[in-house]
Amino acid sequence: MTAKRIWGTLDPFVEGGAYMGRKVANAGFLQTLIGSGTFDEYHFFLADGATISNTKKNFQQMALPSRAVIRFLGRRQLPGQLATTPYHCFHLSDCINWPASLAALRNRYARQLFPITSLTHSLSPTRYVREMLPQIWQGTTSRDCIVSSSTAGRRVVENIFAQARAYLGRSWEDAQEPVCRVIPLGIDLDGFSPPTPEERMLARQERAVGDKEVVLLVFGRISPHSKMDLLPLLRALQRLFWRGISRPSLCLWVAGWVDAGDEFPATLKTLARNMGLRMELIPSPDERVKRRLFAGADIFVSLADNPQETFGLSLLEAGGMGLPVVASDFDGYRDIVVHGQTGFLVPTMGNPQTSMIDEMAPLVSDYHYHLWLSQGTVVAVPPLADRLYQLIQDVTLRQRMGLAGHERVAARFSWERVVAQYVELWNDLWSVPVDPPRPLQTHPLNMAYGKVFERYCSTTLSPSTRLVWTRCGQATYRQQDFLLIYAGLEDWITPELVRQLLFFCRKPITAERLIKKMQEWFPGMGEDRLYLVVLWACKQDLITMVDAWEQND
Repeated sequence: MTAKRIWGTLDPFVEGGAYMGRKVANAGFLQTLIGSGTFDEYHFFLADGATISNTKKNFQQMALPSRAVIRFLGRRQLPGQLATTPYHCFHLSDCINWPASLAALRNRYARQLFPITSLTHSLSPTRYVREMLPQIWQGTTSRDCIVSSSTAGRRVVENIFAQARAYLGRSWEDAQEPVCRVIPLGIDLDGFSPPTPEERMLARQERAVGDKEVVLLVFGRISPHSKMDLLPLLRALQRLFWRGISRPSLCLWVAGWVDAGDEFPATLKTLARNMGLRMELIPSPDERVKRRLFAGADIFVSLADNPQETFGLSLLEAGGMGLPVVASDFDGYRDIVVHGQTGFLVPTMGNPQTSMIDEMAPLVSDYHYHLWLSQGTVVAVPPLADRLYQLIQDVTLRQRMGLAGHERVAARFSWERVVAQYVELWNDLWSVPVDPPRPLQTHPLNMAYGKVFERYCSTTLSPSTRLVWTRCGQATYRQQDFLLIYAGLEDWITPELVRQLLFFCRKPITAERLIKKMQEWFPGMGEDRLYLVVLWACKQDLITMVDAWEQND
């Protein structure tokens, strides 16, 4: 009988709330993965009951095949599940939160060392060097991998680990970090394909735009601190007007998420009005409106200047809809736009002297230091104006580049193609030998509570401590008294464990001997879990020390 292929994760992948490229990408990936039928089961280990309940509701809104076997479990169940279930891989929706902790549990409990992969999203928060540092340790294996959505993002990951290694010094030379591979994000091609002439006409009529006008579309978070500064675009359009482009012949649509209370959109509208540019601001459009905007546009413009951007999902959507793209030559945009074929990349210039920002970033909000970083990133206005002029003047060029962009997206960036690359990666990682075969199991940065807080109590349980059941323990064993196990302990302490422990404590027994007998009765159970069971039983007055408790007079 062929062993089941089981995929695991610690993340829900599907979230509500404000539109973010990360959420769209995670949901698209998961829906395609489950729909592909690649795995026999999908196990979601989530933080608590509320998260499990919300995730189930979100899943009910997805078009998942009825045959898919999806299990929702609490994270407390990880040790037992890892010990008994042969997982093919675990994949995490973010590379920051859980990889090192999951690796420690895998190394200790799993039958085989399955691959652990995780995905990059934004890599620029100042805390990320500290938060990725724990992945450099002797418990990371050659089967562990961070997946970057772009070539530029992979270089950032490698640079972060290099900086962290410089801090750790030579004593950590034998520690290993995850390898990094590039797999892009994808889109649903059924949802983003070139519009028919009728669809294009209706989309433009909705916004009172004629067939001869050229519509430029910007789609993304409308914010200079988290996505892009649109002032260079307005400056470029002003240059075009000076070169003779008729103001009535151009229309700019700016659409995307707007933060409540943000004054920038109003400022943008004032600037456009002052220069005679017809601009329409469409705040937080839903999916239907979004696709109508793409259908009615002629040129897609995205001038990212912020290191929070890693890939550029909206560029894929524009390419899928058959739009030529004018984008900044920045981060993952280079992996999407083929300069001169599917659109144009506009030169950028960065700041090599950021020490002042580096020092201030941990002390201020993300808003401030990302604004400082992006304002030190130049998107060159003169070549931007030149490229826009070319496309505005040449409808044949727009059509040729739009078609090439669609063909490229269809060939390389469908979710089906992306998921196939992940499956290939997980299979390849299994073939990589692990050295040593059983790596470190306890992470050195985990809080060692037993040692750190050892002086809080007046004494600790020692192997020589003699224990015996109490009158209450006897009554509980005989089912004459009620056994109370609080919610949250049920994965660690069970009635069967307690009953067997009480049986062994009928006569005085040392803690060392008691734990050994329990391990004989429950093979594979760790000593640390049994210490907790023994102390819990003592706390509940089911067992007690034979020798008198020391008291302070």
